[in-house]
Amino acid sequence: MAQPQEQGTYWDIIAISSGRRSDTTFFYEQLEKKREQAPRWAEQLGIGPTTLMVPVPDPFTEDGCRAVTQVGSGGAALNAILHVAEQISTRRDVENLCVGSAFSGYRIAILLCGISKCDVGGSELGKAFAPLPLNPPSTSGGMCNAELALLNLQRLATPAPAVWVSSTEWLMHVPPGFPSPFANIPVDGITALALPSPATPAVVDQHGVYKIRQDGQIVDVVFRPGMAGIERDDLARNGQVLVIAPVTRLAAGAAEALLSLHNQVPFDACTYYGSDSSSQTVPINFYLDFLLACSTGRERYVDGTHPNAKSAMQTALHARARAALAKTMRALPLTAAYPGFPPYVHSYPSTREEWLTGCLRLHAASKKDPLIGGAERSRVPASCAVSPTGVVFGSWLGEACTVGSESLVLFAELGAGCVVGDNCRLYHCVLPPNTIVPHGTHLGLAGDPPSGVPAVTASAQLTGEDRKQLHAATEHIIDDDERHIWLVGLAEERGNRKLSDKLDVAQVRDVLLNERETSLTDQLGRLSVSTVTPIPAVLTMLDNIVLQVGDKGLARVMYIIADFLACCAKGKGGLRSGPNRNPRWLPALQAIEAWDGKKESRKQWVAMLAEERRRWLGSPESLIRAARHFEGVAATITARCVDTALDVIPYTAAAEVPVGQWVKVAAPARIDLAGGWTDTPPVSYETGGFVVNAAILINGAKPLQAYCRLLEEPILRLWTEAGETVVRETGDMQDYASPQAPAAIMKAALVAMEAIDPHSSVPLSEQLKALGGGLEMQILSTLPVGSGLGGSSILGSVLLQAIATAIRRSYTKDTLVHLVLRVEQLLTSAGGWQDHIGGMFGGIKTCHSAPKLPLEVKVDPLSCRPELLERLSQHMVLVYSGRARLARNLLQNVLRRWAARLPDVVDTVSGLRNNAADLVQAVLQENIPAIGWHVMKYWQQKQAMAGAGAEPPVVKQVMAVWDKHIHGYTLGGAGGGGFIVLVTKEPNMKDALKSIALGHCSEAASALRFYDIAIDPEGMTTEVDACSPSSCNSSFNSIPTAAVHSAQAALAAFAATSST
Repeated sequence: MAQPQEQGTYWDIIAISSGRRSDTTFFYEQLEKKREQAPRWAEQLGIGPTTLMVPVPDPFTEDGCRAVTQVGSGGAALNAILHVAEQISTRRDVENLCVGSAFSGYRIAILLCGISKCDVGGSELGKAFAPLPLNPPSTSGGMCNAELALLNLQRLATPAPAVWVSSTEWLMHVPPGFPSPFANIPVDGITALALPSPATPAVVDQHGVYKIRQDGQIVDVVFRPGMAGIERDDLARNGQVLVIAPVTRLAAGAAEALLSLHNQVPFDACTYYGSDSSSQTVPINFYLDFLLACSTGRERYVDGTHPNAKSAMQTALHARARAALAKTMRALPLTAAYPGFPPYVHSYPSTREEWLTGCLRLHAASKKDPLIGGAERSRVPASCAVSPTGVVFGSWLGEACTVGSESLVLFAELGAGCVVGDNCRLYHCVLPPNTIVPHGTHLGLAGDPPSGVPAVTASAQLTGEDRKQLHAATEHIIDDDERHIWLVGLAEERGNRKLSDKLDVAQVRDVLLNERETSLTDQLGRLSVSTVTPIPAVLTMLDNIVLQVGDKGLARVMYIIADFLACCAKGKGGLRSGPNRNPRWLPALQAIEAWDGKKESRKQWVAMLAEERRRWLGSPESLIRAARHFEGVAATITARCVDTALDVIPYTAAAEVPVGQWVKVAAPARIDLAGGWTDTPPVSYETGGFVVNAAILINGAKPLQAYCRLLEEPILRLWTEAGETVVRETGDMQDYASPQAPAAIMKAALVAMEAIDPHSSVPLSEQLKALGGGLEMQILSTLPVGSGLGGSSILGSVLLQAIATAIRRSYTKDTLVHLVLRVEQLLTSAGGWQDHIGGMFGGIKTCHSAPKLPLEVKVDPLSCRPELLERLSQHMVLVYSGRARLARNLLQNVLRRWAARLPDVVDTVSGLRNNAADLVQAVLQENIPAIGWHVMKYWQQKQAMAGAGAEPPVVKQVMAVWDKHIHGYTLGGAGGGGFIVLVTKEPNMKDALKSIALGHCSEAASALRFYDIAIDPEGMTTEVDACSPSSCNSSFNSIPTAAVHSAQAALAAFAATSST
């Protein structure tokens, strides 16, 4: 069976090592968050669904504090390798460490984040976790160097199992699409990345250099040799040297060799073994100790005469370590991997100025990289002028600012009219309006200034007056004679938080008011924990957006308010989904339901919501409950938007049906072939819907029927699974919006078509007499509850048609489509429009709606030859999985993720529409293999929308044995159970597939039921003077596993689940 896309190569394990426990934990949580919320970006980092991520703080580390003793990059790598080996042993369910075979078959990434000695901005972040001026478009936050290192590693790493180690001390960008220099080097021993660089003082005074032989073997490793060392040791070739780079590949045997050191003195002190045993630590460098011990120059290393040994390992303990390393690593080949030309931007910053210059170069390189050259998360008004070679990132610029060439403005705030000259560096600083920054000026926060650079001291906590004084001091100091100024002691955290909040608020407003397809998850998360902007202030800002946004974007803002309240609960307070009709909220909800659409009345219910919400901010539990009510508000607003499709309900008079004569309406089920979920409000009117589905007979019959007749007595006699419900008073109709109420779907249908007004003072008997008499009705279905074949919605359409015919009304099918939507919105089921269209209209058709209000759904049947429908029916098999599609809260979860515009959901919705359009072409070309391929792709898209649990285990088991016999398959509706639709390679394969399943997975196959399926070109039919429901049942129950279900059972299932 062809697969729509190939899965990438993921890491089996990612270990994150750092000198601070808080750093490792935070970065681990960020990666987990991206795996959940932006899985496509996570895939670019090599993080798959089963990738195990392991935070590994250095030993001797106290929570939130620096390591008491530095173990060096080599010690950190050894500690990480030990942690990884223990995780692998746990996976293999063994009690002891798997020494000798721990790493075989695994693809492992180890990030060495350390504690940088380079001050990158006066914070404790260091080079690993300091933010960079890069922004992946798949996420709404920025990017730190550790994440960039993981992206580089994934681009360089080959698919074969190995242990890859990367340092974050470098700034490096590996462009996409270049062949990896590791690709043609066998996975054997250790392979180190080397970058060809010019042999200039700027390079050789700051970097380590490899010396290699013609065969690529590394002969020596020299740290900062200088120009004299380059000449003395013959390290240059054609004016270039091979600079040490941050990536190294270890074959399984090499990793095992390092692991064997973990319990030897003094290496045990580099792991938690030593920290728990009070061992004396020895700092070990990954490159200048581990790799040098593998090179052919190891003799000088062992006897201490090597230049690298003069500044390290001078004690007896050091000598012991050098000897042990040389012995252990002696047999390991050490090879250099280097590109034929230097496509990588790289630097090893050791000062803040070098860090900022490196950031500028990275940003320039990222412009050609579609993955990390996204939006720059800055506020830059159109009146500003920024040079093409200047960079403004994460900053707030006032009106009419100017930024010169090669200048970097990073996380700064500039008042209106500021002029920044060429080649300037502004980092974490605030400038008052009209400040002139001369060429070459460096402004930053905190930390020690470079030698010879004047400093200005500010108070640790800035008040308004302090900030004024700081601004005045800054204006005084910046002049042509003093080009390097560092503001020392400024309250960086508070200043950065205020700027960050300002940017986040600006982006929230921009995205919501302009209805942009951008996620605000990161912004809401940061604002929810802000120490500067209070939660009520953020909520007031969101309320103001509610007052300004158009009707189409209103429901999304309500979901965003709910998301923010949930963020404030910090993962506590219970489940997001739950009841949302607390009596305290009802006045506001009823005001929304009665809203006349005018702005003045909108202000009233917004104020009512805000006043009630204020009482629910005191605890995580109350915050979550408030969030549920705002999701309820979003559902109410969505229902109003759907209802815009029918400002009036047009119908014409139909032939009179005599009292007592039954009207019978029957409809086929539907199978959704592509585009489902795009029909679900608010998706369908916010971004547009496009669905392809087909009407089907099951075992030769239409499985959904409704009956209705007029009665002499002016009452409602409604038959349900529980028996007879008789309604005599108008007040007994007022529970029509409660899915669990007796005969709710029948009551809602009468209300939706405005046949009965449940709130009118006119008695029910009088309202019924105006219709021609009382009514008796019943709905029947042979589909199992939760079938996924659209039964619940199609029941609504056949019921409406039966009632309309009985009371002498004729609706067009287009009107009926929108009437069913109104019924579902009245019942708060919030389903889409494709289900009932699938049963009302015969054959294969497209259904689509434009991204606008009022909502308008159009249906276009495809012109298919009868021979194609017959042949396609022969290539389809319908199988009941044995499990009802009862994924509770599925619809609510999907709509919540859509409102958040999580990148993966946005991409999937776009892909759903595109795949539907491609499927249409496959049908018109009568290409059954292509039809199966697109159906399979659709199923993968539905799983991406629904998340875990969409495909039951029994389906996975049988698909494994059916794979080579089918072109594709999908589960009906949203998945989770119900019916499976298969497109087979050969015709009439129902019995063959049943035999295969019983022969290979009999236990799973025992739950399956197989049915004949045929595409029905007719669709919904109406018959007057039909037999009664009871006399029709004997021939109607054509699906032996399902009893005849009443509408009430189907409705209850629909309300508890969801439908695409």
